[in-house]
Amino acid sequence: MINASEIAAAAQSYEADIVGFLRDLVAIPAESSHEGPVIQRIRKEMEQAGFDEIRIDPMGNILGRIGSGKTVIMMDSHTDTVGVGDPKEWAWDPYQGKVEDGYVYGRGAGDQRAGMASMVYAAKIIKDLGLLGDYTLWMVGSVQEEDCDGLAWVYILKEDGIRPDCVLVTEPTGLRIYRGQRGRMEIEVHLRGRSCHASAPERGDNPIYKMSRLVEEVEKLNTRLRDDPFLGKGTIAVTEIRSLSPSLCAVPGACSIHLDRRLTAGETKESAVAEVKALAGAAGGKRAELAEPASASRLTGYVVGGISPLGQRRQLPTFVDESALSYPTVYVSGGRRGLDIELAPHDLLRLTRARSAALAR
Repeated sequence: MINASEIAAAAQSYEADIVGFLRDLVAIPAESSHEGPVIQRIRKEMEQAGFDEIRIDPMGNILGRIGSGKTVIMMDSHTDTVGVGDPKEWAWDPYQGKVEDGYVYGRGAGDQRAGMASMVYAAKIIKDLGLLGDYTLWMVGSVQEEDCDGLAWVYILKEDGIRPDCVLVTEPTGLRIYRGQRGRMEIEVHLRGRSCHASAPERGDNPIYKMSRLVEEVEKLNTRLRDDPFLGKGTIAVTEIRSLSPSLCAVPGACSIHLDRRLTAGETKESAVAEVKALAGAAGGKRAELAEPASASRLTGYVVGGISPLGQRRQLPTFVDESALSYPTVYVSGGRRGLDIELAPHDLLRLTRARSAALAR
């Protein structure tokens, strides 16, 4: 018979240890694909908690096991976080793990460092109180969720070979049980214009102006997307805007936006793309392209959000706008979000076997 008050008392007795562990996790920066140090800290705590088995798979996920019964239960907390953005927006050090009025504040404290701290000590309490039974419990610290949510679990199922009967994800839900989540898409929209000198903008066709109208339409589209009583409303948001111009004194020849699209029940990939294509047409554009994150990661070896033309697993055909050749150096992705590499354009062509072309027309 499980005694809930006894479990609560055990958890309370470990409060200082749980908070200390949580603060240690918050203090370790771990953006996607850079989770190594936080994984090692989790391993140390699992060892101290008395896990029966601890493994780190080739992808970098950490899996801790207690018990060896028939029913396989897995709990998950992703170990990566997003960056801190503008440090000036923080009222305290985001990697400090500030404790105030019973709360821990910091980057990733809720999403999902607290989940991992709770999981590790839940396993310890299960062993302390003799609550093991005919089940196997795996506590999983998954990687790369922020950039490629779901990819780590595809690996766990296919490569690690563990087939759970039940999975509990410890994403913050206000302690409510959620039984599903919306789907996710990444969509890119590219609008072409005609570049010219900025002193005579009427000679060109500025795609930024067209894109600004499309961005307004995206904002409106978000208000009328399908709603579902179980999963909630579908959403769409602009998360990045880019333009391609030969210089800051020239009208750009191309403009692109990146969209984050969350699908609710009744929405499909095809319907979502059709909605955006209709907006692009209304704004004077001609096409919208859907990014395939899993395919892009598989072909290049990079995580979506940091795909570089350099060092790809399978070098894809690469094209560089001919205007880039007029610059002494250009910047390209270095293989992770926020990391750029500066190099001469001719070196870029040579290293990637790229061809120059008039892309920004």
